[in-house]
Amino acid sequence: TGISYTGDSGDVHFEGGVSEVGKGGSVTMVGGQTNALYGMEITGGDVRVTGGAGNHTVGGNVEFTGGFGNIEGGDVAITGGESTETYGGDVKILSGASRMTSSGNVYIGSDHANGLGMSGSLYMSTGNSTASQSGV
Repeated sequence: TGISYTGDSGDVHFEGGVSEVGKGGSVTMVGGQTNALYGMEITGGDVRVTGGAGNHTVGGNVEFTGGFGNIEGGDVAITGGESTETYGGDVKILSGASRMTSSGNVYIGSDHANGLGMSGSLYMSTGNSTASQSGV
């Protein structure tokens, strides 16, 4: 959207279509494909989501939230890329750095359960390996 000198600038909103009887429409963002020759140090296009800068104030947040559901809420999955020849992509979760004071915290946990259920469990595991030892 354009620049505003006197108030808030415009938002960008992506939304899938609504269905009364079927699955709602999806929104997909995909980085560009490369068809470079094997062995070249060229990658496919990136997809980046970044909160807005807060010059002299607080930067904007980036939130990923599964969809609301009366029966069950939607999941949020963060998965590294698959490789057919070498290493799969990493998943990195890091707090923000600070140039003046402390870096940010990292919180991992399940939310509260209301009603009769129990709160969610926390699972951490490494993958299996068929040719070598699995991760530590």
